[in-house]
Amino acid sequence: GLLDDARGALANLLTFYPGHRALEEKLAEVERRAAAARPVAAPAPRSRPASAATAAAEGEGFDIARELADELGDAPAAPAVEEEFQYSVEDVFNQFKKGVEQTVKLEDTATHHDLGIAYKEMGLLDDAIHEFEIALEGNDRKKEVDCLSMIGLCQMQKGAPKEAIRAYRRALGSEYLSRDAAKAILFELGACYEAARDPQAALYYLQKVNRSDPAFRDVARRVQALGGGPGRPPASAAPHASGTAPRRP
Repeated sequence: GLLDDARGALANLLTFYPGHRALEEKLAEVERRAAAARPVAAPAPRSRPASAATAAAEGEGFDIARELADELGDAPAAPAVEEEFQYSVEDVFNQFKKGVEQTVKLEDTATHHDLGIAYKEMGLLDDAIHEFEIALEGNDRKKEVDCLSMIGLCQMQKGAPKEAIRAYRRALGSEYLSRDAAKAILFELGACYEAARDPQAALYYLQKVNRSDPAFRDVARRVQALGGGPGRPPASAAPHASGTAPRRP
């Protein structure tokens, strides 16, 4: 029933698997459910007779304490805010994380990956990165590229392009990297280097995407904004980042 979280997770997956039919169908289903779940506005409640205001307007004496006593009768006093809300959101969340640690096995890649997605959508970027790193060590290496890509996205949201570059470069070396995912990661690497103020390295990666698919996202506009040209690979570029085809599982 967490439709906003589902929508965000599917949109992220479509970033790395554009045109994936099953993902597009699932996203359409989520949108339909979200539309059906929108509440219908309730009619405004009818106002009660303003006896107090009327009395005041007529110049009659008005005892607010007595009026409230008449309204409430012997109703118990409402609890203080501190008594009603004894735990902060942070306390509840910390308890939730302890429960996760106790019930979810470290090798359960799928659950840790999904937790990472949920944390990211809530803006809990450090917790999301932690879950994706645990998922990387789990029992399903086929999610390796997804986890590293999500780490890259989280690091960019944190304003840490150099950390994002490390994650994306590692993803490029994965044996489970598909051609579509490689194209998306090269594009993200270009954005990372642009954010890191290395326009030549940004052009180097963006031009790889531009040559293979000029219609991919806004790659042509980005290349033009950076002045065009072939760019220059960063000094630390690994051999797999030079454009070799990804290995197949």
